[in-house]
Amino acid sequence: MENRENTERRHREASVVFADIAGFTALSEQLGPEGIAELMEECFHELERIILAHGGTIDKYIGDCVMALFGAERALEDSAAHALRASLEMRDAVTTIRKRRNYGADFGVHIGVNTGPLLAGDVGGEQKRSFSVLGDTVNVAARLQSKAETGIILVGPETFSLTADRFAYQSQGSIELKGKAAPIEVYALDEAHDTRGAAHTLGATTRHASTPLIGRTEERRILGELFSALEKGQGSVVLLSGDAGMGKSRTLFEMREIGASGSLNILIGRSQTIGSRSSYQPFRDMLCQLSGIESENDSGALQALKEVVYRVAPETAEAILPFLGRMLALELPSELATAADQASGESLRILMQKAIADVLVGVARERPLVLCFEDFHWADQSSVELAESLLWMSRDLPVQMLFVARPGFEESSTQIGRAATGQDQLRFTEIQISPLSPSECRDLALALLAVDKLPLELHELITVRSGGNPFHVEEIVRTLKENPKIEIAQGRISVQGDPSALRVPGTIREIVAARIESLDVADRTLLELLSILGQGSPRALLTALAPDSVDVAECLPRLEQRTLVHIRTNRNTAAAGDGEIQPGESVSFQHTLTREAVYESMLASRRRELHARAAEKIEAFYQDRPEEAHAMLALHYLRAEKPEQAEPHLIAAGEQAVRSAASNE
Repeated sequence: MENRENTERRHREASVVFADIAGFTALSEQLGPEGIAELMEECFHELERIILAHGGTIDKYIGDCVMALFGAERALEDSAAHALRASLEMRDAVTTIRKRRNYGADFGVHIGVNTGPLLAGDVGGEQKRSFSVLGDTVNVAARLQSKAETGIILVGPETFSLTADRFAYQSQGSIELKGKAAPIEVYALDEAHDTRGAAHTLGATTRHASTPLIGRTEERRILGELFSALEKGQGSVVLLSGDAGMGKSRTLFEMREIGASGSLNILIGRSQTIGSRSSYQPFRDMLCQLSGIESENDSGALQALKEVVYRVAPETAEAILPFLGRMLALELPSELATAADQASGESLRILMQKAIADVLVGVARERPLVLCFEDFHWADQSSVELAESLLWMSRDLPVQMLFVARPGFEESSTQIGRAATGQDQLRFTEIQISPLSPSECRDLALALLAVDKLPLELHELITVRSGGNPFHVEEIVRTLKENPKIEIAQGRISVQGDPSALRVPGTIREIVAARIESLDVADRTLLELLSILGQGSPRALLTALAPDSVDVAECLPRLEQRTLVHIRTNRNTAAAGDGEIQPGESVSFQHTLTREAVYESMLASRRRELHARAAEKIEAFYQDRPEEAHAMLALHYLRAEKPEQAEPHLIAAGEQAVRSAASNE
């Protein structure tokens, strides 16, 4: 266990793409074997480039077909959207090749996309093993591709459900697929919705703009006051902090009318977690927005940049233009390229910083300026250093630097907060987005379900499992709507059976997997052990269960800083081996759904092994007070599939329950 790698088999939520190039057979007589091989290489080179750029990986090539994975080998948030964008781009790329070579319409690509749970990891024999995936999600994607005609992208129902608000589809109705007992709903992907204008709007990254905003009154009040102060010339540094799904961008979206009023100039830059993660990405976004450049490949991009630079920084424009052009990776004429190439290393970094500073100072002198850094936790090191070097602007100019980020990212969001706090006379405000209260969770669920009243069992399920995270509430509600045992009609909701058996929504499993994968092996191992022990586990018991390679004292503070766990001191936890109750600490996951997602990601065989080890440690831990452990031991032995060891503890726990009921009467 100490040397486990990312290729260890585990359950994942991911998207699978099969892209098959049609038309090679018809061209084989015309091109011959060498010509066909050359054409295949050109096509696969383009498809591979696109897949990798969108965060995917190549699983295998099967004749004329490529199988790609999004979120399987490496965890990827919102894998369905990444897979669809890659699919659209692949279709366009093959069409471009067809037109350039003047081939007929039969030459093209047909694609199948499906999202869902699968088993990922190394498979094979002793001599040859490789990473791959198994499961019905893969089979359906392959069947969809075989059903798709040339130029068509067919999408499964889960992929559609996750992305219907961002992509245009045409329903294909229910289609029978080989190997499936019942027909499934299938959709043909047309295009992604145009979001270029929205990209320049505060909070535009939110996927839930249509969801009612519940709570967040205090956060909006603080932001409103800071924007009002900026309009009067007072700059500031703001860190809007919260876990994934807490509503950072959604809260900002409510402030979008400020940008629409025209009193402030708002530039927005976003950091990326996939693909190349280009240096200075948020600043590249801001330069493009400022210059009206829709793509850095636009033929008029350099001229548009030049016009803006000479307008806002006329005194230094000639000197800084080469470095801004280089930052945007534009094709520069020889005189500009020569100037940019003369600098390298530290001198180039300093000149880049000066070029950006000169432009932003000029913009701020035209109108008060908001520099909004979305998803700053993903920022590359060069962007963090550049942002840190510009903090002075908020003190000396009407500039607000607004960083939207998740907590616990030491080299980005934590670093910028530390830098702002450490500089004299900076007006620094950190706004932490906190969980919704139980009543706010209820109100959000009622609005999403369009019902007047929520049954108690659903209210408790949503409140506890969401942990007050609005995104978790939304995804739980979406899963409830798709559950055949939940009936919603005429403003009323009825439940058949036990709703607690609800599986963790795939979107949440993706987010959790991406967070967990960024941790080191020891931290990941400790989270797995905690998921086995359950919420509120004694720290001493967790320590006893951990292998020698996991230093619990080092791991827990890191996990708490990243808001994955919280530690509580209580009077009901004994230190291991003590014969009397001692003050101690208990450890829990910050969100119940995180615990469930970590637990479900492990193979059943590994869960059984860990439950058996947990039972052994619990017996030793409670050896002086075994009556406290019967229920726990029964649970762990049953989940370890050791019914003989579980039986005496089940009997003892039952007798305790009878005595407790009798005493209550």
